[in-house]
Amino acid sequence: MAASGSPGARQVDLVYISLRVYWQNRILETLSAADDIASVSALLESGDFPNRTALAHRVCEDFRFFDALGRPQIATFLTALRTLEARNLIHLPSPSHRGRLGRPHPSPIHVPDRVERVAEPHLNLPLDPATRQVCNELIASERTQGAAIHVGAQSRHLIRSGHGILGAIGFPA
Repeated sequence: MAASGSPGARQVDLVYISLRVYWQNRILETLSAADDIASVSALLESGDFPNRTALAHRVCEDFRFFDALGRPQIATFLTALRTLEARNLIHLPSPSHRGRLGRPHPSPIHVPDRVERVAEPHLNLPLDPATRQVCNELIASERTQGAAIHVGAQSRHLIRSGHGILGAIGFPA
C-alpha cells in the first residue's frame, strides 16, 4: 500500500477519481437513451415509490448499476436523475428532505467572542436520525460557497460546546 502523500498514493487517488467519473458518465449515458428515459418516467408516474431513493434502489437493480463490491450506486444514480431533470427529460417529484429538519436549527446561546473561551468544545458523530438531521440542516443551510451536490459516503460531525451546537463539518470518504 502506498504511503499517504507519496506518488503511489496520488496515482491511486487519480485512478479512484477517474473510475468515479467513468461510472457517473456511464449511468447518465445509459439513462439518456429514449427507451430508458421512458422506463424511468413510467416508474416515476406509477407512484409506487415513496421517495427518490426508493426509486434509485429499483432502477439500480433493473439496470444493474452496482459498484465493485456489488452495492447499488444510489448516490451516482440520484445525481444522474437530477441532471436528466435539469435537461427537461424527466420530471421528478419534490425531494422529501427526510434527512433535513426543514427549518433552521436554533443558534447557540452566550457564545464568547474568543474561541479559547468556548466552554467544553468537542466533536461528536451524529449517530441517531434526529441528530443526523440537525447535522444535515446545518451543513446545507450554512454552506457559504453555494449549493453543491454531495454524493457518496461522508463523515459528518457536530461541533458542540457548553453553549449548544456551534456547527457541523463534513468530509467525503
